[in-house]
Amino acid sequence: MKAYTYPAAWLALITVSQTIAAGAPLAARTHRLSAPVLASTADAAAGPIVVNADDTVREVNVMGKGLPKFPAAPQIAVKRGIVRGYVRDSKGHPLKGAVIGVRSSEFGGYYSGASGKTDARGYYEIKAPQGSGSFYCAGYVADYGDGIAAFGLHPEDGDTGSFVVTSGLVKNWVLLPYGVADRAGAQDSPHYAGNYYGGTIILGWHVDEDSANPNPSYVPIGSTIEITLTPTSPLIDGSRGREIVVRRPVVSEVHNSLYINNVPVAEYKISAKLEDGTVLRLKETGMYSSQAFGLSPKQATGEATLLLKAGGAKANLATAAHGNWTEFQVMVERP
Repeated sequence: MKAYTYPAAWLALITVSQTIAAGAPLAARTHRLSAPVLASTADAAAGPIVVNADDTVREVNVMGKGLPKFPAAPQIAVKRGIVRGYVRDSKGHPLKGAVIGVRSSEFGGYYSGASGKTDARGYYEIKAPQGSGSFYCAGYVADYGDGIAAFGLHPEDGDTGSFVVTSGLVKNWVLLPYGVADRAGAQDSPHYAGNYYGGTIILGWHVDEDSANPNPSYVPIGSTIEITLTPTSPLIDGSRGREIVVRRPVVSEVHNSLYINNVPVAEYKISAKLEDGTVLRLKETGMYSSQAFGLSPKQATGEATLLLKAGGAKANLATAAHGNWTEFQVMVERP
């Protein structure tokens, strides 16, 4: 058994056991995503991820600080005035149709931009306007469930700082199924979905504190909620997913929600119960409940299908080095 401890901003304990979950393929729009890639040899032998959140915790990061391993892209030379590089999945397979956007400012406050798409080799080349440059988008669109979703891309070297366009730049990008996109952001705002390449679920519940007139659907104080996510497809890079179990004790009505962040991108079966074995009803609520993905059906007792909520389906709107996921709320209650 292996335990991971997080900085105080995350406050989560992840415990690894020994069963591996697998599932059916999740196809990419322009390219079949690849075979298993795990963060380490230890991960390859690991099984379910169990997160035991204490009653004061408001958010957890189920995958911690690590990123999947990925191979280096082919070496190419810098060309003056040109931004170029390769876009791949984490196994090194090229991604055709990814969009990379650069904006430049030669005089403060005035920006101009240019973008490029990758070819069949995953290669892009942009002649960017002169000035101080930065990346405003880096995205890739793939099939997801019955629709499509845009995925934010990770810079291979982890750096998205500004650069002098006239000097040229080589910048390679990788599609990741999970990981912290912005470590400073995740520390300061750990609930914000864009700080992760994995998705975000807000688990919510109502607390029954009135012993004289108890509400039969509310969760009783002193109980522990257990959510299980079982992958039914590979992750978006083709790697094998792992079952995720999140437990949260209920001690008062003060904190009645939990952000479950950085969930690896795949299709899941989701179930909920109390520690005494009581099966809970699942219901998708909130402002995004009518949008694509989420729970299917929107309300179910026992088990439902879950697809993380995409932040959009246009590659040119996926912010560089950020996850392109929208948090959505799943309420649990006694049936």
